[in-house]
Order: sequence, then structure tokens, then C-alpha cells
Amino acid sequence: MLDDNHQVRLFSVAGVKGRQEAELRATAALLSVLTMVRPLSRRLLGPLGASKADRATVEAWTEVPFETADGETLRPDGVVRVSSGKHTFTALVEVKAGDSPQELGQIEKYLKLARAERYDCLITISGEVAPFDGAHPTPRADSLRVGSVKLHHLSWTRILAEAVQQVAHHGVDDEEQAWIAAELIRYLEHPNSGVAQASDMGEHWISVRDKARDGLLGKPGPEALDVCRRWDQLLHTTAMRLGAELGIDVREVIPKAQRDDPSLRIRSLAAELCDSGLLQGRLRVPGAVGDITVTADMRAARTVVAVESPVPLDKGGKGRIGWLVRQQLRDAPGSLTVEAFTRGSRVAEIASLTDLREDTSVVLRSRDKPPVKFRVSHRTETGQGRRTRNARKLGFADSVVDAIDDFYRNVVQHMRSPTPVPPKMAAAPASNEAADPESGRAPTEPNAPTPD
Repeated sequence: MLDDNHQVRLFSVAGVKGRQEAELRATAALLSVLTMVRPLSRRLLGPLGASKADRATVEAWTEVPFETADGETLRPDGVVRVSSGKHTFTALVEVKAGDSPQELGQIEKYLKLARAERYDCLITISGEVAPFDGAHPTPRADSLRVGSVKLHHLSWTRILAEAVQQVAHHGVDDEEQAWIAAELIRYLEHPNSGVAQASDMGEHWISVRDKARDGLLGKPGPEALDVCRRWDQLLHTTAMRLGAELGIDVREVIPKAQRDDPSLRIRSLAAELCDSGLLQGRLRVPGAVGDITVTADMRAARTVVAVESPVPLDKGGKGRIGWLVRQQLRDAPGSLTVEAFTRGSRVAEIASLTDLREDTSVVLRSRDKPPVKFRVSHRTETGQGRRTRNARKLGFADSVVDAIDDFYRNVVQHMRSPTPVPPKMAAAPASNEAADPESGRAPTEPNAPTPD
């Protein structure tokens, strides 16, 4: 019997043996698709400096040997050239599969090779996720300066997310190209490819988790910093994956000072973890009613996902609460928590959505102090496992991702900002009498002076 399990595939996932073969196959699959599917190559390479012209030519090679001036042979995983008219973009490509990290020494060698061969940039690809766009996940790599050669990093998560966005939401006009791109997605998502890696909180997770639960972390050390780096990567990866599903650019919200100094970001997260036992972050979905805040409370073993919503200012207190309950959260789970904030108050009135549906006044302090902001949140159990879920223990990362997905699906995507009420003009003065039919003049106001 014929079925999809026996359908011929463009990229086979059978018989992948070891990390090196996984890297070779993944490199060949990605680069070959970039030469054939122009919308995807434009999406991935355009931001790195390549031409975005529809008719640009993309060429790629793998395992190209180069002889250096001191006689050493270097063999980067790939070479890419994008040509359009007089504009040519060239790049060396270095690929890692699974959880293998990029190496600083190798990066520096390939940057020097790129300068010697007059290439524009070096592109590194791995499962590592940079803290933000433009940064590199390898410590001290951003400080490397080799002439005018640029250093760029693409995570496999980013590549997969961009491919899904292009195929599912933006479309590929050519039917064969669309199929080829879909085959790349299928290959990268398959566990046998060696590219997709399970969410792993690292070798220090158990120790940091237990100490955070008991309030024994003390000052941020290497173990806490490693867990916080992985937490930040988890949020960044979740933003990319959610953006791929929605077809928009979802971002992790990071303060400017921390964007300029990635190490400051991790130190700040670690300081909060050691002080309060909390891992926190924020995601921004374009068009959503507000940013999604994510808090993993290590001491309570709870994950809290929340969003804040403005109120319709043309309504009174009960009207504002009714608007939230009956319009915004009409089909939401009753287990949600709603906090109502009044102007000038630091403490919110709190109730479950179930209670609010029965009596909207339970969070209303007085008629003189209507809510000016709502915060809607949901609490779930936090997984304790280091890695992705298995039959015995729910993984920490899985529990956080599930909590974010469920909250967006059941709450955020149904919420809308209140429509502003336009200002009203003053009413025109009303006339009490009809015009005098004989004179054709409008009547004068009572007691108004009679014209001469």
C-alpha cells in the first residue's frame, strides 16, 4: 500500500552517521535550496549584504579547499556567491550541527581567509542562538576585526523560522520551488538530520534549579550565568518560532543597554535569579494588545504568562470591567487571573475570571476610582527536567513554551485595544420658532433686540 511514509524525498534523513555527516548533509541541503529558491535566499542573505533583486544569481559550493600563505589548507563547509549586474556578494560558510558550538579560533582563521580571498563575510551556522540580531553567540567573537570582512551568524532555528514564514505566509510563486523549500523544512525538522536539538538547560541546570528553589544561590557564578544564557536563548528561539507560525516578526524585548552589551544582559538575568529565584523575559508580537511577559518562579515551580491591556476611557468602572470580561475574555479559561489597577494605586484588585463573570464589581473599589489598566495572567506548573519532555519528567523548556503558546492561543490573539472615542463638537443652538413665512426672516431669540 502506498502512503506518505514511502514517498520519495529530496533530502534523505536515512543513515546519518555522526556529527560530521550531519553537518555535510545539512550544509548541502541548505545551500542547494538557496541556489534554487530565490525568495528564501533573498530572505536569508539579503540582510547580510547580498542583492535582493529577484533575478540575482545564487551559486554555492561545499568543501572548497583554500591554501593559506603559510601553507595551511583550510576547507570551509561552504562558499556562496550572489551576483546581480555589477554587484557581487561572496561569503564563506562554517556549519555546526546539533549542540556543537562554533570555535573562536576557527572563526578567526576563516575571517583571515575571507580577507585574503577578498570575500565579503563569514557566515557561521549552528544550533546556538545569538542574544539579539547582529550579535554572535560565541564569546569574544564580536570583538574580532579582520579588515572589512563582516561576521554574521544564523541559527538553525532562525533558518527554519524564515523558511516556514516564506512558504506558509508569504508564499513561493513557483510550484517546484515551493516544494523544494518545503522539503528543506521537512529535513531540518526531522530529528535524524542532526540539526534540530532538544531544548537543553545545560549541565548546571539541576544544581541551579535546586539552589534557586531553596534560596541558596548567593552571588551569580558561572553555573547561574550558564542557565540564564540558555533561558535567554529559549525566549529568543520561542519568539522566532512563534513568529514563523504567525507570519510576523516576533521579538524578545531587550533594553538598549543590554543589546549593546550582551554580557550585561546575562549578568542582569543572573542577579535577579539569585536574588528572587525568578527567570523573566518579554515578547513583543506586532498588533497584540501588549507585550507578553514570562516569569518562571523557581521557588514556587510555577510559570506565569501575562499581558497588560488598556481600558476604554469612555466607559465607567463597571463598563470597563464588563468590556474586558464579556468582549475580550469571552471564551478564555476561567482559571485566568485578572488584576485591575486604579490611577495612583500600587496595589491591584485581583480576582479569577470565573468570579468576575459572576460579579464584575469584585475588582471595583469605588465609582470614583475606575480601573485604568488590566493585567491578565495564567499560572502553570513548571517542568523540572533538564532536557525536552520524556515519559518520566516534563522538561523545563517544554513547559515554558507550552505555557506561552497556550496563553497566546487562548487569550492574547482574541484581545483588542479599545477603540479611541473621537472628540465631539458642541451642539448647534436649537431654534424655537419657524421662519416668518411673510418676511422670510428667521425669528429673533426671545427678548432679543429688534433690528432697526
